[in-house]
Amino acid sequence: MTAIDLILGVFFFTWFVLTVIIQFEGHCSIIKITRFDYFNLLPRWTFFAPNPCVCDYNLAIREYDLNGIASPWESVDIVLDRKISSAFWNPCKRSSKCLYDSVHVLLSFDSNDYPPVLTFPYLWLLNISMKHPRLPNAVCRQFAILATINNRDSDQISAVFISVKHPFESHSNE
Repeated sequence: MTAIDLILGVFFFTWFVLTVIIQFEGHCSIIKITRFDYFNLLPRWTFFAPNPCVCDYNLAIREYDLNGIASPWESVDIVLDRKISSAFWNPCKRSSKCLYDSVHVLLSFDSNDYPPVLTFPYLWLLNISMKHPRLPNAVCRQFAILATINNRDSDQISAVFISVKHPFESHSNE
């Protein structure tokens, strides 16, 4: 074993130990460790306890006709089908991450705050929903964020955010 092997071994072992320590919230060493992590080399993950991600978010749309009758909610696929190469390089994951982040921004608004319709997350979701093909008799569209909580017995689906109705451009002057 050469000196360089020993140095690299100590470096990676120390990196591993610090990464494990930083995962425990409330540990007194976290503040001391992160103060010297100038290059953000120590990752924090929350997909396991104590703060796991417990639900999936989906974008759904529905349309209204001239009589104000709503169509059923229809799911909009944001993430494309995965390929084998996605295990190594998956730029499509940005869309699902953007959806997740957008949901959290929209849910952070208090009802007393200004409406979130002029925020980037709302406009991004509106853009995606308006690009979806529309029904022939539709005059406006509404989108919703659905949360799916996976239980052992069944899935629980609930709407966590519902947008206002947005008219299509061809019917905006009526």
